Amino acid sequence: MDRTIADLYGKLLSGAPADTASSIKAEQRGWLKGRSSCEVYEQNQEVIDCLRKQMDSRTGFLKDETRNLAFDMIVASIPGDPKRAADKLRALGDDGRAAGWLAYLARFEPASGVTREEGDKAIDRAVASLQSGQEMLTGEDDPHKDAGLIMLLRLLIQNNQDSMVVECPQSFLFKQHPELAYKAFGELYGSSMDSGAPYCSPRDGLFTQPAWKTISDAFSAPQEVLMRDAGSMVHGHFAAIATSELQMSVQPQDFATNGPERLKKVVKRIQSWNNGKVWPRSDRTRLIAAIPAAEKQTAQWLVEKRGLPADMAARTATGIVASYLEDWIGWVEDPEGGG
Repeated sequence: MDRTIADLYGKLLSGAPADTASSIKAEQRGWLKGRSSCEVYEQNQEVIDCLRKQMDSRTGFLKDETRNLAFDMIVASIPGDPKRAADKLRALGDDGRAAGWLAYLARFEPASGVTREEGDKAIDRAVASLQSGQEMLTGEDDPHKDAGLIMLLRLLIQNNQDSMVVECPQSFLFKQHPELAYKAFGELYGSSMDSGAPYCSPRDGLFTQPAWKTISDAFSAPQEVLMRDAGSMVHGHFAAIATSELQMSVQPQDFATNGPERLKKVVKRIQSWNNGKVWPRSDRTRLIAAIPAAEKQTAQWLVEKRGLPADMAARTATGIVASYLEDWIGWVEDPEGGG
């Protein structure tokens, strides 16, 4: 059993991109610690039974993860080789997720060879596979229309988010269909059903720099306090904010307009907050002090990751910082209405 698990783990790891492989390794280390709990038993048979249960479960999990990884890699390959992706999706038979992406290929990737008739049939299979959300697919969101087809993909991902191994294999949607994708993947229900949306973190580490961590941490206290009495709508508000942050990383130029003016105004809003029990002054002071570093680090990120000229990167960075703060102070000021 141990050899079987090692083989499955090695196969999973070898097929994963670098960032996903790191997560897989960390998860495996966590499982090994859990397996060690079997040593609490004193009788050999009890230890054996415990190990067998642990390793049976792990074997099934790794087989599932290998299948899920293969599916994620097919989706991620769509922009580069749509025809090959189509062949692999067809091989998955009645899988509802595969049907949704075949429908996407029929609509948006003619080089895939998926006909409109095949795509229409795939839509019916994909919709039938949904466990929830079918009621959203009406009017402009009819999946036989462009907006509705992107919405169908969001619902398929939402219904199967626990099956995702690769972080955001569908990231190309936000570059190729920005207006449709940001709308479909953002706040949809205004309830806990929005939890996890847009199922895609900001790209290329935009908010991982030290100054951004300081700013993010500064909002921890009001989140902790305000969440105590917050209703389920908060998940919708957070989905909207997360979608905005994703857009900042994919289309940063969209946030460049009037950056200095907006930043000045939002800083005043933060400074004028007068409820220290909800948001301590010390946290707000650290936040404001971190803003210049966040602008500098973001400008450098824009040059390195998005190829912007230095002057444009500086203007865009200020706009991104302003937009981020506007989103979060808006929620802090009006947690039920989302600002």
